[in-house]
Amino acid sequence: MSHPVIDKKHLEKTWESILENPEARKKVARILAEQDESTDALNCISPKTVDSAALKEKYEGQSVFMAFLHRQNSISRWTKSQSIQQESLNDHCASVAYLGLLMGAYHQFMYPETDLIPERLAVFCLFHDSPESISEDVNGVLKSSDEKLRKLLKETEGYIAQKIAATIDPILSPFITPYFLMACTPLEKDFVKAADLLSAYAKAKCELRSNNADFAYAAGQLREDLTEYIEKYQAVKFVYDHYIKAYELTIDEMITFLPTIDDLDKAKG
Repeated sequence: MSHPVIDKKHLEKTWESILENPEARKKVARILAEQDESTDALNCISPKTVDSAALKEKYEGQSVFMAFLHRQNSISRWTKSQSIQQESLNDHCASVAYLGLLMGAYHQFMYPETDLIPERLAVFCLFHDSPESISEDVNGVLKSSDEKLRKLLKETEGYIAQKIAATIDPILSPFITPYFLMACTPLEKDFVKAADLLSAYAKAKCELRSNNADFAYAAGQLREDLTEYIEKYQAVKFVYDHYIKAYELTIDEMITFLPTIDDLDKAKG
């Protein structure tokens, strides 16, 4: 059975003519006010409550692990500052993973006998802030301003991480959970922290490039926090010295550093 074609323009004009009439507007408002919440015609979305039992039955066998991680796309960092360019939790975790991979590769180059695996370090970096997919971002200055508060927040994040990890299916859990719960060595833990600080410092430098004074103190504090790791680890110093200053450049300036196709062909030999 074919449905009649609706002339949208005619419909819009009809509504406009109706709403121009004060009495008609009152009548529409009265009808809307009298609608029962169960009426679908004028209440497309009604108030709901979560029925846990029904949901678990409907989605039996489904893991919500990746759905939680997907929320990282919509969770903003630096919410207490006015950013020129917004940074999501997902952006940050990816940035930390890149930097961690670089540091791990340099450490492996300098110490071939090391047990540290760059790719493994990158995965720890990728998951390091994933519990914030529920808890969301807490201002770093606030965290560091009170040691007792910092410990309480850390404990809370630990419980949240365990709860999320418990949703991984039983087959993959033995492989994924150790990464998600940061079951890393002391060296890996230090490198994850250093990569986290480097990523945040790089973000602050990008904002300062745009003359955003909101990030001036953050950049200063982050640089100070990085000092310990730069002095302790050659890999951190190498990445800082060779990669971080370039965050000051615009895209047009960065393009000037790209090789030409002829340069690439010559390099191939």
